[in-house]
Amino acid sequence: MSCQPGAEFHQPRLRRLGGDGALLTAIAVTGLSIGARFYMPRALNRALSEYGSVGAVFVIFSWLIVICVASSIGITAGAVAAQQPLLAPHLGTAPSAWQKGT
Repeated sequence: MSCQPGAEFHQPRLRRLGGDGALLTAIAVTGLSIGARFYMPRALNRALSEYGSVGAVFVIFSWLIVICVASSIGITAGAVAAQQPLLAPHLGTAPSAWQKGT
């Protein structure tokens, strides 16, 4: 692809939709956000009653770790999926070298 004026710019359909890992990450984080509405108030109340303000800090840090792990898994799974021969033509990526046999 060239970036010259008048050059036709074409991206594969799934790439335009953010098909790599963004969709998987968005689904995971949205699910965790919905789950947080039910889990976090109970966990915070229990931690505050047992450990005080330090307990609340631990609960919030633990939830932050859960969200970071979910995001990392979604991004990694998207990167691996983008290298698969079945999806690579739709995403505009090349299959990895180990799958080509080189």
